[in-house]
This record gives sequence, C-alpha cells and structure tokens, in this order.
Amino acid sequence: MSIDVDPSNLWKNAYHFPPQGSFLVLNWLGVANLPPPLNPFALAANLPPWLFFTIYTPVVATLALLAMAVFLRELELPRPAALFGGVIYAWQGDILPFVFPGHYAYISTWPFFAMAAWGALRAQRTRHWAYALISGASCGLMVGLQPDRGSIASLLIAILYAAPILRWPREWPMNVRHLALCAGVALLVALAALLALFQSYIVGVKLGGEGNREETYKLVTQYSYGPEDTLTYLVPGLLGWHSNNANGPYWGSIGRTVDWPKSSTSTRNLNLAISTTGTLSAVLALMATCLLLPGRLVGPDRMTDQQRFYGRVFLVFGLVALVLSWGWHTPLYRLLFELPLMDKWRNPLKWLEWTNFALVVLSAYGVQHLMVSLEASVPEIKIMRRRLMWFIGGMTALFGISLICSSNYLLGIVLMARLQAMDYEPAAIANILSTVHMSLLVALVLTTSLWVLLIVLWQPERLREWTLDNPLLHRLWQKMLTSEYLPLTLALALSALSVAQLQWVAGQFIGAVQLNTLTQTNPLLEELKTEGNQVRVSVAPQDPVLNVLLQNQFNAENISCLDISAASRLPDDLHTFLKLFDDNHARLWLLAGVKNVVVPQEFMPQLQHNPDIAANIAHADGYTLIPTLNNMPSHALVQMRDYLAKATFVPQAEVISTDDALLKRLEDQAWNPRETVLLKSPAPESSPHPSSNGTASSTTDQVELTTYTAREIEIEAQSTKGGYVLINDHYDPDWEVKVNGSSVPLLRADYLLRAVAIPAGASTITMHYVAHYHMARLNLPVEMINNFSDGTMIAAWMIAGVVLWRRKRLTA
Repeated sequence: MSIDVDPSNLWKNAYHFPPQGSFLVLNWLGVANLPPPLNPFALAANLPPWLFFTIYTPVVATLALLAMAVFLRELELPRPAALFGGVIYAWQGDILPFVFPGHYAYISTWPFFAMAAWGALRAQRTRHWAYALISGASCGLMVGLQPDRGSIASLLIAILYAAPILRWPREWPMNVRHLALCAGVALLVALAALLALFQSYIVGVKLGGEGNREETYKLVTQYSYGPEDTLTYLVPGLLGWHSNNANGPYWGSIGRTVDWPKSSTSTRNLNLAISTTGTLSAVLALMATCLLLPGRLVGPDRMTDQQRFYGRVFLVFGLVALVLSWGWHTPLYRLLFELPLMDKWRNPLKWLEWTNFALVVLSAYGVQHLMVSLEASVPEIKIMRRRLMWFIGGMTALFGISLICSSNYLLGIVLMARLQAMDYEPAAIANILSTVHMSLLVALVLTTSLWVLLIVLWQPERLREWTLDNPLLHRLWQKMLTSEYLPLTLALALSALSVAQLQWVAGQFIGAVQLNTLTQTNPLLEELKTEGNQVRVSVAPQDPVLNVLLQNQFNAENISCLDISAASRLPDDLHTFLKLFDDNHARLWLLAGVKNVVVPQEFMPQLQHNPDIAANIAHADGYTLIPTLNNMPSHALVQMRDYLAKATFVPQAEVISTDDALLKRLEDQAWNPRETVLLKSPAPESSPHPSSNGTASSTTDQVELTTYTAREIEIEAQSTKGGYVLINDHYDPDWEVKVNGSSVPLLRADYLLRAVAIPAGASTITMHYVAHYHMARLNLPVEMINNFSDGTMIAAWMIAGVVLWRRKRLTA
C-alpha cells in the first residue's frame, strides 16, 4: 500500500508506441501528461497492478544484486565479498522499504547505477570505449527514470572517470574521451526526460507556488536528513520507522523546516522511507574505513593499489554526500542552493544515493578483510584477529550500553520527557520506547553473532567433529568448513544475518493489502462516477478519509476533482488562479465547473453560513464513510445549482492587457463569465469560416459537447451572431483547433482557460492534442524526440554488445 502515489494509477507511467502525450483532467483544471521514455519501469507499468507489485520489485532487486556483485568483482574483490555486497545492495532501505511511499521509478535506477559504475571501471582497465557507451546508456536510463536522483548517481559515475586522472596523470586523454562519450550518450538518451522535466517542473513552476527565495529555501531543505538519523545506519529503527507507523512512529527531524517551531502545536515531522543498509554492513564499512585511513587500526590488509584508491574515493564522496544530505542542519547546503536550478531541486536526503553506494562498497571491503583473517598462514594473524576482536567487541559493548541506558531508569527518562514535549500521546511514547529497545537489541544480537561467528570460523576443527544424521547435510557441513569454502561460509552467514534484519526493517514499511481495498467503491463514489469527467467535484483534502479517496479511488474511478492530495510543485498560473479565490470558493467552483462538493458533516455549517455558497446549494445528501455515533452520516455530498459547463457559449470578449488587471476583473462580481470572456489580447482576425450547413439561421445560441477525451474534443455549436466557446480546462498551446475544418488559434481566456472564436451559424469545433516540448522558441514534437532518445539508447546497447562480442572472439 503506497502512501504518496496512487498504486492503481500506474498506467500514467506506461510506455506506449508511438509515444504521445495526453491532457489529464483528474486534478486541478487539467495538466499535460508527457509520455515516459522507454525504460524497464515504463514497460512494467503495462502489467496488471497485482502482477507489477508481486513480480517487478523482486526482479529489480535481483538485477541490482547481480549488477553490484559484478561491479565489486571489477574492483578485484573476491567472489564471497562481492556476493555480500550485492545482497546488501538489493536489500538496502532505498530499494525495498521505498515501495511504501510509492516512487517506484526510483527503485528501478539501482541496477543501472551499479552497471554504470562497472562500465566506468572497466573502461579504465581495458581502455575500450564500448564500456563507456554502456556506462552512458545506464546513466541516461537513470536520469530518464528519476531525473533528480539519476543525475546525482550520474555525478558519481563522472567522478569515477575523473578521479583516476589524479593518480595516473598520463591517462587523462583517454579518461576525458571516455567521460565525454559517457556524458554525450547519457544526455541523448535522457533528452526527452530532461525536456519533460524542464517543461513540467522548472519553467513556469515554483516549489509550493512560493516566490520568496528564503521561503523557497525552507521548502527545498524541508526533507533534510537529520545528523542524528545517521545512527539508523548502525541501528535501523532507532528513531522509529515512518510517520504513519502506529507501532513505531518516526520521531526524528526529517520533514521539518529550518525555522521549525519547537512547540506542541507544530507539525513534528514527515518521513516515509528509510535509507539504512543494516547494522552489519555499517560495522563492516567502519572497519574498512579504519583500513583506508593511515595506521591500519584493525590490522594488515590485502588491498590492491586499485582497491585502496577507489576505496578512498568512495569514502570521501560518501562522507561529502552524507553531509549534503543533512541539508539545512549545516551551512554547506546554503552554498549549494545558490547554484542554478537548485531552487527547483528538493529534498537534500537524496544525496544519500552516494552514501548508500559507498557504504555497500566499503562493507564488501570489510568482508574481504574478514576473509583474510580466516587464513592461519597470514603473517601477524594473531595481531589482526586481536584487533578485530577489540573492534567488534567495542561495537557490541556500545550497543549493549546503549540498550541499558535507554531503559526507563536512565536516558529513557530524558527521552520520555522529550517525546512528551513534542506532544506524543502516552501510547505512542510507549511504542517509541519499545521500538528503540528492540532496534538496539537486534543490533546487539547481530554484532554478538559476528563476534561468535569469527571465533568459530577461526577454529573450524571443532565444528568438523560434529556428525549430522543426514549424509547429504553432513557432507555439505564438512565442505563448508574446509579452508577452501570458509570464505563463502562467512559471506553467506553474514548475508543471512543482514537479510534477517533488513527483512524486518522492510516489514515495517510494506504492509500487504488486497489491491481492491484501494479501489473498492461505495455509494458516494458510485454517485460521483455517474457524473463522468465533464463536471468536477471539490473535496476537503485535509479530511483523512477524503484524502485517501482522493489519492486512490478517485483516480481509479476516473472522477475529475479540482483538488489534489499533495503537490510540491504547482504551475505558476494555476497557483495564482487558485490562490485568487482562497476567500471566494463560490466563484472558483462556478468557473471551474464544480457540480459537487464533498465535505465531512462538521463542515456543513461553514458552507451554509457562507451566503454565496448557501444560495447556490441545490441539495445535500449524507453518506456514511466511517462509523459514527448514532449511525449518523459522516460526510455530505453537496450539489451546486449553478456551475459552468465543460463547454459554454459566450457572445462577446473583453480585452485586458495586463495580468493584474485581468485577475482583478476575475474577482469583480459584476463580471458574468457567461456574457464575456476575458482575453489578454484581441482574437486574431482571420477569414470567415462558413457554418457547417452553409447558413447562419440558428435561432438560439447553444453548445453540445459530443466527444471529450484526453486527446480529442469535438463540439457542435449554434450561434446567431458568432462569439466564443469557452472550455473550462487549463490552457495548453498543444491543443490544435479546427472550426468547420479550418485551423484557428486557441485563445487563452479568463486568465488560464481556453476559448475558440466561432462564426455565426452552425459550427463544428475539433480539438486534437499533439504534445510538444517547448524549449526557447522551439516546439519539438514529443513523438520525434522520444523516438530519438529511445533509438539512441537501443543503438548504444546494441553497438556496445556487438563490439564487445567481436572483441571477445578475436581475443579468444
């Protein structure tokens, strides 16, 4: 069950050929839905939802495991260490628990992240350009799947190309060529996605509709990773799970703004995901850090020069990314915010993309070091083992002391006081303390298990003396404990322990429910569904019940609603239009064609005491959506008497040259939207279009909407003197309009609605949506650009595959 994205609405992300855009009117006054580029997620979105959720995510996780294992092998790590790294990579918080908030495309980037990194290292080692081609195609796919996170991941790939120049200066021409090829291919593959990003989220769009730069900074950094949240890498669950988890509510600082008021009435936080890689992975990464720093605190190692160099690269940039993820908690992010476009880029915690990748790599380094400690013939083996015991024993002691201190008799008292100050209920405080204790206990058990596991595997002779009754199991047991297979036994045991913890973590975020519970209907929905999408409904999204309906069932039932459950980015014109009527909902509902309003019953007095709304109420019906006392209806469906139809004939126009004057006129109660359309510039004069029947003999002005879809609109109109047909949907220049077979301009009316000028007599108006990417003064057809990007990606994979296959045959 997703909390942030409608699971039944995957079809919006599905890939179709040829790629075409559509205009969706399910929320607001409609917005453009540009076609997704070709990628695995867009293909999988064509599956039935139940098949998508039961198949796609496990497949992606498996591919991520394999890709990461291959990359770690390229770093010359032994197979068992690479296997462990792949398992952690596939089970990390950013893949499986991230199903809960519902940003499924993000999950899909992780296999390509590892594949792009593999291509970068492989190109450096073999000096062959085909691997840079693979790396570029992978980066392009990541950006196409998730532009912000994909771009962050691609920056790390660029660092993997550029960093070797510092160590091997003579190699810079080759590295620069490979980096240029990778970046060029990535840009072409992601071209369609980047154009869509700029058009939908950057140009003419502000975060939360906010124009003040300081307020924008607060919105940009709202989802900053709290420095205390870093501890959840070592102890997942230490600060709770997510904000909607009743058994372990999140009580950290993610979701707060820089000026968050520390009072019982302020919003505490909002956290819906977790980025942990688990206790053992974090402990092993710390061990590898000690090896990479001067002094080798945990003993001699067997790192190659390449491993040591790239280990330090990942260590440095992983730490840098961690600090950047802290956002407003440090002054560093203020400098980043000053860079171009960073006022459009939200959520500093996305920088954990680098941190997680680096942690997985370093944890694999840690496993390699433990494998060395299994070899009794290694010089100074006693010193190495003793230092490892001190290190792991120290971590175990730390968790044990923390568990004791978190009891109600020590630091637990301080924690309880803090939670009470944050206005948590006693039951929630008890659940939080229980989660803290359980999280520390699990971390303690894992490090203790690691300590015991090493002691046992350092002396496997005693285990070999065990006899199992089953001959097959006995032979397997004996083989596992031979010196040849001890490293694999260690890696599998560590993987099993880690997966047990990460499965427990994922279970806090993924609660399986029947899909029909998110799409099930009720009498209220049935009533709204019969209206079709030619009228709108307005709801009170602050009501939890209506918010869930708006998030799920409204989309599933194709119910057109003026409101939306959550939106971080609003087009400027829509924001201005909606904000204009904050205190005049009656006027907004009239212009937007709102026929029905759904509110909780306790909201009804507010509607009835507003004279403009009350005068327009035809009737109100009660519906029980949640149990109530005395079986009284919990919600009301209010029907409006007067509202603009989807298509309305307006006889005349008024030209207003400035936006401010036009907005002021919209609020003027003397203005009648059925009598006059408001235009910013006069309708261009054109040759008269004869009526469809060749006469102008209609006796009344009337409009009939015969076709209304996401790409096609057809209207039959009759007019005695000519005029305008107003469509109360958001203006979009990509609607191509014809009146009686002749092309005419689409007019922007009433600030952001659409209008078409028609002659006297009978007219047939057809509107066809042909989406374009608007860049500067260029209008680029989305079908052409998307086909170009998709073709580039396919060509890159095919060329690289053929070239490397021929190269392998020649060297065989």
